Amino acid sequence: MALAGFVHPIANKLFEQLGDTLTADQLAHLAEKILIDKEKGIGFYPSVSGNVFYGHIFNQNGKLNGWYNPNTFASRFNCLVRFYDDAEKKFVYKVFSPMELELA
Repeated sequence: MALAGFVHPIANKLFEQLGDTLTADQLAHLAEKILIDKEKGIGFYPSVSGNVFYGHIFNQNGKLNGWYNPNTFASRFNCLVRFYDDAEKKFVYKVFSPMELELA
């Protein structure tokens, strides 16, 4: 099982339909690095090498437009993982909460 990235709660709908590969829109809203602050919550970095912190995704008229609103935090996150599904005989993507991954 490989961790593909972290999904911001506002972007969860984008990952309800997962195919064999991720769409450009899904890739644009997938964080590679997160920051967990005990008091403030969870913040996201769009890339592993990124040093600009973005807490929330900007939602304009119901459409997600990218990573915006610096220095804001979310209350939760999900993990997108890729693994081989023996039943389907192929690699698949699936969204899990961190607790589900810990119990699996």
